[in-house]
Amino acid sequence: MGVVRNISPEIVLSVINVSRYIGCMNLDTFLRQEQMTEVQFAERAGISQSAVNKYRNGKRVPRPATQVKIQRATSGAVTPLDWLPAEAVAGLPK
Repeated sequence: MGVVRNISPEIVLSVINVSRYIGCMNLDTFLRQEQMTEVQFAERAGISQSAVNKYRNGKRVPRPATQVKIQRATSGAVTPLDWLPAEAVAGLPK
C-alpha cells in the first residue's frame, strides 16, 4: 500500500468520522442490542415514547436537537449521520 502525502489532517479525520458511522447503527438496532424498551430509552433521552417509536420505525426523522439527545443517550452509538438517507451517503467511502 502506498503512502498518501499532502492531505490535511482535517480531511483525514472527516473521512474517518463519516466512514465510521455509515450504516453502523440505527435506533432500532441500538434498542434491540441493549434490550431496552422504548419507554426506558425515552426517559433516558428526555423525549416521548411515541416519538421514539416513530424514529425507531422510520416514520419520522428527529430534528437536529433531538438527534443530539439521541446521540448522548446512546453514548454516541447513534449519531446525526445515522439519520441521513442512503442516497445522501451513497458514494462516500466505507
